[in-house]
Amino acid sequence: MLTGARGKAVLTKIKASAPKRKPPTKTLLQPSPAQKPLKPASFIPRSRAPPVPTVVYQDRAVMVLNKPAGLISQAAKEEYGLGIYSMGSWIDAYCDKFSPSEKPKTVHRLDKATSGAFILAKTIHAGHDLSRQFQQRTVGKTYLAVVAGVPSTRSGRMSSRLTVDDDGRPVEVNVKPTLKDATHEDEDLEGRLAEADWEVLASSKNLLDHGVSLLRLQLLTGHKHQLRIQLASILKTPVFGDRLYGGSHLASLEPGSLPAALRNHLFLHASSLALDRYAKTGRKIRLHVSVPPPRYFVHLCDAADIKHALTYVERYGGLSLGGIDIDFSDDARKKEVAETLGGVWMPDMDVKVKQPKRSTNKYDSSVLDG
Repeated sequence: MLTGARGKAVLTKIKASAPKRKPPTKTLLQPSPAQKPLKPASFIPRSRAPPVPTVVYQDRAVMVLNKPAGLISQAAKEEYGLGIYSMGSWIDAYCDKFSPSEKPKTVHRLDKATSGAFILAKTIHAGHDLSRQFQQRTVGKTYLAVVAGVPSTRSGRMSSRLTVDDDGRPVEVNVKPTLKDATHEDEDLEGRLAEADWEVLASSKNLLDHGVSLLRLQLLTGHKHQLRIQLASILKTPVFGDRLYGGSHLASLEPGSLPAALRNHLFLHASSLALDRYAKTGRKIRLHVSVPPPRYFVHLCDAADIKHALTYVERYGGLSLGGIDIDFSDDARKKEVAETLGGVWMPDMDVKVKQPKRSTNKYDSSVLDG
């Protein structure tokens, strides 16, 4: 064994003759400068955990969920490390737990950032029937929206045509406001007809100088981002929190006037769905299902002093059959729903899904995110 000055000289010579190690090449885990770095799952805050829908109603053929904002309603891809979670993943978890004879199917879509009523078909026959109703536009779709500003009138109809740009983003086509252009489908016209009725439920200037309003909307057509685009471009009242189509109102908020947790949401909620169902006797009957808005929606309405305009059913959810509201404290009415459609309101169905690793820090944007 070499020691002393001679040993150090030999060691230095060996190191100098050794091949130099090349720096590691880029891998898929190392994003290029043009890519946005991704947060590993362990650093996703609690509020970024995959959102899970709640079953509010089901019968022998359909299931109505309350979809939380952030849940992708169509894609079946799940990447927990990126905080991405889809309706397809939830359906898989449902099938694993309950082993239904047929896998539930989606028959419509709801924008990722929008919360609210979402229906699944539990059978192939129900899927065909629901798809037909959506295509023929016989399904009633009611939305609630908190918007920045106050419309010039109390109610009306928004009519325009929508298309997509080169990047696939929905845009409104500027057409002449003639009867034909605004209210008729025509293959010769650019874009697709988009219509929605609206009414102002309440307005306030508690948060913004130009006001905040609570609107109820009836969606007559159904296109991606339709209500967000039309509210911003036609009524000039963008959805509160919509940074894509009109987020400048957020900058005008007074510091401290609104909790930070309320600034990171889109305040658009699919409040209810109305559709045709068939009783066991074959009689057609209209089913109307309302789902409660998320807590952050109600908290904003409270902060703006417009919560009083929400009806009990809009606030807490509810069910009507043939135009008659169902009081579920009445056993006779509950039995009627069960016997007519085999239906159950707010069934006890705890569908567990795999959660991502959570951060060890205590960060949580409070119950306002729920």
